[in-house]
Amino acid sequence: MIRNEEETNFSRQEKFRVETFIVIMDKLDICLLKRLEKYNDLDRKSGFLTYFKSMTEKEIVDMAKYLGKIYPDDLDYDIFPEEMIHFTKLVDEEDEEGKIKMPPALKCLQIIHDNKLNSVFPNVEVAY
Repeated sequence: MIRNEEETNFSRQEKFRVETFIVIMDKLDICLLKRLEKYNDLDRKSGFLTYFKSMTEKEIVDMAKYLGKIYPDDLDYDIFPEEMIHFTKLVDEEDEEGKIKMPPALKCLQIIHDNKLNSVFPNVEVAY
């Protein structure tokens, strides 16, 4: 470490702030940015599963194909987009004002299970 000829004398509190607190905060900032990047990546891949009601059919198909390309061993690339379109027509939930709203992911999965639609929407089930 290169030091100036005159070394600065910090109080204990200031020394703690400079040598410990700021270092920890910098590390925390870096970790949170990395986590945010990962969440954004996850949203780009599969976020449409939680907001498909606000998307056009073409957007749903495009996102389903994209997810199918990422997970070819789990999702059938050719069938999954069509399944998603049919599933979006099945899933309608209304809010207090009677407007159609997007049900949470768990509710979508429950719809498949409760109505025994596993064989009708196998790829949608896997995606959720």
